[in-house]
Amino acid sequence: MTVREVLGGATPHVSLKRAWKQLIQASRRVKRAGRPVRIQGRADIDRLLNQEAPSNWNATELKALLKALVDSPSDDAQNDIVLRIEPHLTLLLPPIQVSEVHVTVSGGPEWLSEDQIDAWLGTQRRQIVCSPLEAAALRHHLDGLAIGGSVLSVTTSNEAPLPHVRREDRARSRPRGSTLWLPHSDDIGRISLTPRSLARAHATRLMAHADVIFDPFCGLGGNSIAAAEAGARVFAAELDPHRYTLAQRNAKALHVSERLSLVNASGPDQIATWSQTERRYALFLDPPWGGREWDREQMTWDRLFGAYPILISAMRRASVTLLKLPRTFDTETLQFLGGSWTFTLELGDESDHPADRVRFLCGLHRPSDEFKA
Repeated sequence: MTVREVLGGATPHVSLKRAWKQLIQASRRVKRAGRPVRIQGRADIDRLLNQEAPSNWNATELKALLKALVDSPSDDAQNDIVLRIEPHLTLLLPPIQVSEVHVTVSGGPEWLSEDQIDAWLGTQRRQIVCSPLEAAALRHHLDGLAIGGSVLSVTTSNEAPLPHVRREDRARSRPRGSTLWLPHSDDIGRISLTPRSLARAHATRLMAHADVIFDPFCGLGGNSIAAAEAGARVFAAELDPHRYTLAQRNAKALHVSERLSLVNASGPDQIATWSQTERRYALFLDPPWGGREWDREQMTWDRLFGAYPILISAMRRASVTLLKLPRTFDTETLQFLGGSWTFTLELGDESDHPADRVRFLCGLHRPSDEFKA
């Protein structure tokens, strides 16, 4: 039986929820006074309760101390009881890992290479040696993280339990708008705009195959503008009138209007018009994804592109297609398109938390010759 189960059946009666809250508060006071304590937060309580109880352990004395803690009238009295509880915790809680830990990151889709993992996480051959606190944080954030329709697994070499993840290591945030480089934006763009360095890299990859680029979901125009700055002739569309106006203003402000043909229309429908005069083209696809209705764990071709069947023939006629995809997108659902695929993690700044540094995935598609004929 676990400690939780044994304590629950022991006497005297006391609200354990209230007792644990009181124990955490009193333990923090004792720690501030310079005395070492085993309980520093809720994670320690959970670790205690989930331990297997020793077969000959009598929970009555600990239960009585917890009741006395709840009933104590003063902080000083509670502090004394915390010190009397400490021997019980020493018996029940195994020691925390203190030496360095070997961490191994495995799993993910088949295309996720060792080199990509290492570039992302700073590992070597998917492994890293770090402190127990760092290992606990890596496992907390990365174990089970979805990439490309699969999940990562984080294993550690430690014999003793890792310490609990500190609050500052659990929290992470990336300021909205921190990568804005267009002069005119909106709330969506502050989250979804491709960082300029990545937009330029996308343009380079596309222009290696064609100097004409179709962007049927241009949004604020970030990727289209980067391609036009690189010298491509770009045909772009945006269905939303407000975002179309912002894209126009951005193109003008960055002096690429002559190389960027923008229309306020359904982009997929425009591809047939564009391809009447531009027979050789590269295709950039970044349809809207995100928002409150976005199920980030269930992203497939049908969910993201199913409303635009014309894209299938457009991709098979394009020299190449570059897809900007959510991190969780199931890349296996693209295989019906045939041809060859190269997938990459698109990484943000090194200052980003590792769990947030993967901004999105990119899939580069080269169609089979049979479809081009």
